[in-house]
Amino acid sequence: MLRAFATLLLRELLRHPARSLSLLFASCAAAFALTAALTAALLVSGGVEDAISRLFPERRVLVRARPVDISFLRLEAGRLDDAALGRLRAQPTVERVLPQLSAAFPVSAIIEIPPGSGSGLATDAILHGAPRELLEGELAKGRRFDGAMGEPYPVVVSAFFLDLFNLGLAEASGLPKLSPAAVVGREFDLVLGSSTLAPSSGSARPRTVRCRVAGLTAQPALVGLTVPLETLAAWNAEFAPGRPALYAALHADARSAAELEALLDFVNEAGFRGEAALGTAERARSVAQGMLALAWLGAGLVGALAAAAVHGAAAGALRERRGSWGMMRALGAGRARVALLAASSTVSLC
Repeated sequence: MLRAFATLLLRELLRHPARSLSLLFASCAAAFALTAALTAALLVSGGVEDAISRLFPERRVLVRARPVDISFLRLEAGRLDDAALGRLRAQPTVERVLPQLSAAFPVSAIIEIPPGSGSGLATDAILHGAPRELLEGELAKGRRFDGAMGEPYPVVVSAFFLDLFNLGLAEASGLPKLSPAAVVGREFDLVLGSSTLAPSSGSARPRTVRCRVAGLTAQPALVGLTVPLETLAAWNAEFAPGRPALYAALHADARSAAELEALLDFVNEAGFRGEAALGTAERARSVAQGMLALAWLGAGLVGALAAAAVHGAAAGALRERRGSWGMMRALGAGRARVALLAASSTVSLC
């Protein structure tokens, strides 16, 4: 039976090569479209959903100082200091508060391009201090983020810079794009108390420390460089002694989703600006679901076109052999045998 089927398939390919190739193309296109749709479904239900939940926790409120715009200047009403941190942690609706510390001194970074060349590019840097809990799931495997460590100091870099290179500079200049592996583990110099835009000021002389990239973060609030909270607190005390610790943001988690509104009301009444991550997460999920629907629609259209092409070719082949089937029946062949041969012919086309 297998030999007869192979003979039938080979004969069909030799007799109608153009039709066979068109059917092969249609079948491959349909298989590719269905595979793409399945992959998109798995990403949305798995990886994308997990990434959205990690970047935008549903019970988290991002607390910032309320901005006041006066002409071309933006001032902040209210201070996110230790007193504000204590008030927020004392609220019964709050489970935990993760502070994001600001650098109280200028910082610049020197990056060797290409690595190991000895020639560096100096640029001012935005420096944050954050606890490890704020970067859950974003540190590279095996990388530490401990404030007690010495040089090279662990640093988490915003994934925005990698996207900026891949989507902008690489596309425009025809350069190869970079994966996260090209960034994680790289070392660079951080010049504390120095700026490329203005002369250094302060009691402490600028000094250079060696840093190593411990991971990438996609959190919008951590654009720039992030070191452990204890490390930046020690550097603030060295280069800006006497200045109170001010936080760029406070990441507050409500005890439950039902208490999220109460937490937002307290933050706004206290004179700060609170933004719930829930709304951003819902918008991201809507975009992901829309992309999934488009993927399924495209797969359905391609699959329908492929099915129509296969059906038309198979129907034409069956019509060509109608006389042969009738002669076989007249010579005494049973219905089952004729139907089996007809099905084999159709399968050979597909």
